[in-house]
Amino acid sequence: MYYLSPSQLVSDSHYSFAVGLVRALEVKLFNQQTVNRLLDAKDIPTLKRELGETEYHDLLSSGRDFETELQRGLKRTYELITAIAPEPDLIILLRLKYDFHNIKALYKARMLGESAEAALSDLGLIDKNLLLQITEDDNYEQLPSGLNRPVIEAVTKLGSSPTGSSVDMAFDGVMYDFLYHKAEKAESLFLKILFQQQIDLINLKSWLRIKKREGNKKILLAALLDHGLIEKGRWLDLYELAVADLPAKLAHTPYARLISEGISRYQQQGSLSVLQRLIDSYMLGYMESARLICMGPEPLIAYLWAKENEAKVLRTVLVGKLNDLPLAVIKERLPVYA
Repeated sequence: MYYLSPSQLVSDSHYSFAVGLVRALEVKLFNQQTVNRLLDAKDIPTLKRELGETEYHDLLSSGRDFETELQRGLKRTYELITAIAPEPDLIILLRLKYDFHNIKALYKARMLGESAEAALSDLGLIDKNLLLQITEDDNYEQLPSGLNRPVIEAVTKLGSSPTGSSVDMAFDGVMYDFLYHKAEKAESLFLKILFQQQIDLINLKSWLRIKKREGNKKILLAALLDHGLIEKGRWLDLYELAVADLPAKLAHTPYARLISEGISRYQQQGSLSVLQRLIDSYMLGYMESARLICMGPEPLIAYLWAKENEAKVLRTVLVGKLNDLPLAVIKERLPVYA
């Protein structure tokens, strides 16, 4: 079940150029045949030749770090789409998740006395050196882009004895609250529902993890995020259920099929990996629904999502091939891409 935006009903002509350009760029996205050729490459020289037929032809050039190059490519894509978007704030909103990620990584590193350099992303809006200085000085009031309030809220919640899991919960909670309200204020139904669905599916995984650890409702309440289509109180009410009974109770939700299959595989394997792939497939389906929209910000957002997913596919294939992993293992780890 996917949700329709008003843009599907009303032509938004000032998006004509931006959507036209994105439609032209979409034809260059990886398809199943492209990925299969990369997977079938018997050695690195063959893989380089296959990449030579794509826009990633320099990815394995001598002296280049492919992860850095992937980040640079995504950053250029974000900057291009921001430049052509009639409402650039909606595109900028998508990059804020990387700023939250960087702040959280720096906070954890400071807490543990470690370096966060390897964990930082170049895709945020805020310079990494500025974030490092702000974190070292413990001066979050200086954060730009309106992030000072939610970050200070997270740090205040953590108190004087934070743990790795409590840092994750605090920062993820304020991030999704911030993004949801920004989307609501911008009157972007597509983004609002995107964030709501992400919240629901994060809450689903939290519910399962805490059930597995035999935690109590207090622990679950601390882990649950606000603003999902499924209210926090509903998750708490369902906590007394056996895991096998959850699909029947959530059969009326958009995630019925995902939950039914995911829970079945989870009980067989004791791992959330299959459920995560089903979640990725579901979210890809939501983004695919944007292809039905002729004009509006939705095709631009969906294209960015596809480019991020393409980078994940490339990263998985390259890491696997460079480390001589069996093809079956690479395929098992491969993100959903079509």
